[in-house]
Amino acid sequence: MEFLQLKYFLEVAKTQHVTQTAHALHVSQPSLTQAIHRLERELGVKLFEPDGRGIRLTEAGDFFRRRVSFVLNDLNAAIAELEQFKTQRAETVRIDVLSASSLVVDAIAAYKINHPHVRFAIGHTQPDPNSDIVVSMQQGGKAHGDDATCAQHFHERIMLAMPADDPALPAHGENVRLTELGERDFIMLAGSKSLTDFCVGHCAKLGLDVSTSFESDNPSMVRKMIGLGLGVGFWPERSWGSPEGDGARLVPIAEPGFTRTIDVARRDHADSHPEAASFYEFLVLQFEKRWEQ
Repeated sequence: MEFLQLKYFLEVAKTQHVTQTAHALHVSQPSLTQAIHRLERELGVKLFEPDGRGIRLTEAGDFFRRRVSFVLNDLNAAIAELEQFKTQRAETVRIDVLSASSLVVDAIAAYKINHPHVRFAIGHTQPDPNSDIVVSMQQGGKAHGDDATCAQHFHERIMLAMPADDPALPAHGENVRLTELGERDFIMLAGSKSLTDFCVGHCAKLGLDVSTSFESDNPSMVRKMIGLGLGVGFWPERSWGSPEGDGARLVPIAEPGFTRTIDVARRDHADSHPEAASFYEFLVLQFEKRWEQ
């Protein structure tokens, strides 16, 4: 059974006249008649019966007409919705932002100035195989965008953000040794789970117990709390920007291993998505500018 057969059947059922329908559909009458007969053979019922010089639907034909009309209307609606989906999808860039969220959001805001029609769908809890771009922190040397056509890697130190008037603050250019800080309250940025888990886990390997006194999903709040002397915090050197304007200073950590790699990757299927490809190049450029500062 073919879609065209069903279309022909509905048109004949509407006009109750084969010749008129063939003319309207721009097909020959024999072709139309044969299509109806093939459909009847496949269904095992007569759909039409003679009615004077014309034809009319049988009882089975009328039942089939009502059911087919419903199905084809639904199919036509699905086709129209698919066209709408294709248009929206072409204008939507899907990004998994698992790290460096502030930098990515700033890039989106800058990009939309000249590309206001582009929409962004952002995921932040786990990688989605349907996303176009993944920004993530490598875990054990493996990135979430390992199936990517393009990937750029940005390495940075993880520093300790300390109050500018902290008595234990070393001189500029010197390192701070975590094992000599004593017990400190740590203020963490909520939502940066991968970074927090990494830092806390690395401290545990050094025999250090990290006590988190406060978490906030607002980077400005974290910076201000550290600047006010309410605690210290782990702070990536590049991707989070500088906290020094809020009374805090970034200090290198003496213990080895406090580094991370941010991967900015474009998935394979996004090769055919012009907007995703365009924004990916723009995003990489924003990362490169930040890393040059």
